[in-house]
Amino acid sequence: ALHSTGYPDQLPVKAGPAISDFLGGVHLCLAAVSAVLARQKTGKGQFVEAAMHDAVIYSLTSAFGAYFDRDPARKVPPRTGNRHPGLAMAPYNVYRASDGLIAIFCVAERHWNKLIETMQISNLRDHSAYNSTVKRAQKMEEIDEIVERWTSARTKKNLQDILDNAGVPCAIVYSVEEVSNDPHLKERGMLIDCEHPRKGSVRLPTSPVRLHGGVSRGIERLAPLLGQDTDFVLRDLLSLKNDELNELRRR
Repeated sequence: ALHSTGYPDQLPVKAGPAISDFLGGVHLCLAAVSAVLARQKTGKGQFVEAAMHDAVIYSLTSAFGAYFDRDPARKVPPRTGNRHPGLAMAPYNVYRASDGLIAIFCVAERHWNKLIETMQISNLRDHSAYNSTVKRAQKMEEIDEIVERWTSARTKKNLQDILDNAGVPCAIVYSVEEVSNDPHLKERGMLIDCEHPRKGSVRLPTSPVRLHGGVSRGIERLAPLLGQDTDFVLRDLLSLKNDELNELRRR
């Protein structure tokens, strides 16, 4: 995955978030649940395995497609930045707004037609250089310049509203600060404010899994402080006496 991330004329760039860790965890959870269901049917348990290395392979699906379906006469670099992995679509990039960035992806002909109509340059619809996905992919630099001239004069929120109404796939590029204060995530219950004994008020994400069977969602317990549960583990779980605990502490 590292090899495919970044720009063609630069060294590979690692992914910002810990993608492999979480993909591995999600697949392991699914594997464990599947094994429990299998045990209910067969009465037999089994060893469960989900390697992070294996799980992350699925994230390369687009890159695999670009590799195996490649045109030998058209070289596609291993890294394409924010553009389509196979350099097969345009516009398909991140564009400057007046106050930030917005991603715009035209993956179907109707998206392109709606975009140029919204940008008030619908005369490009019949332009011989831009009237098909293949042709636009061959004019990526020109397409990106046309789109960014339009986006750079508008705010990212204004662009999102306009493009959403037009049915053009887009997404504002949010900073971590903006995500942590996102009203949609708060309304969804994905971000909850909790009181930490040392840090005070902290904002934490909850589980993205939604079970609509009456089970409440939230954070039942913060991660314990160092040594917070020592007495519980040694006395309540391992049945050590108070004098034994005191002796251990003394030593």
